Amino acid sequence: MISDDLSTLFGAPAAGVRHRQGTVLTWDPDDGSNTIDVGGGTLTNVKVLSTGEAIALKAGHVVSLLGQGGSWWILGRVAGFGDPDFAGSSVAFETVASQASNFALTTGFTEITSTSLNVPAWADEALVSVSVSASIHNPRAVEDFAYLYAAISGLTSGSSFSGFAATGVVTSYDSLSHTHTATVSTSGPSTIAVSGYMLAQGAAWSATSTNRIYLAASGIYRSTV
Repeated sequence: MISDDLSTLFGAPAAGVRHRQGTVLTWDPDDGSNTIDVGGGTLTNVKVLSTGEAIALKAGHVVSLLGQGGSWWILGRVAGFGDPDFAGSSVAFETVASQASNFALTTGFTEITSTSLNVPAWADEALVSVSVSASIHNPRAVEDFAYLYAAISGLTSGSSFSGFAATGVVTSYDSLSHTHTATVSTSGPSTIAVSGYMLAQGAAWSATSTNRIYLAASGIYRSTV
């Protein structure tokens, strides 16, 4: 429990090392200027250990303070089991992949392969990048175009396309690739769907064993709480 006696905080410098707990009143993430409440008194512009967590401190966060003589330093944020501040400003990474083969194409965008990223419970923001590549064969007797796009939560930034010669011609085989990156607001624990969609422009393409698609995605998660 914090004592109401603040003489060791605001009076003459005391000898020895002291440890206290405080609450952030104000915090400027640009330059670190701050005010910290300690037992009803206010410390101004307390120095902080240089860590990635410092830029995420906000009013209301409980911090651990270390004092020596007349000087004080913020050691970091205090959070216990089940506390919503646990893992504050943490960062995590994840990679996933999926693939499919022997698929057909229709004249409407159809999901050919998909998987999902698992968002940590503490994260509220994710930077997601998904890359899809496909090697396909035009089985039709006429030239046609095929389209491919990578989607994050069903949304895309565009698509890639290529013309394919009629079946029997060397260029009736070709490959496509597309990459999509987006920042996603999350509320963990949750999942983020990543998918690869394709279509044929002129008419449906029948499935062939040479049709293959591969998807790879990565997620960078962080807490801004």
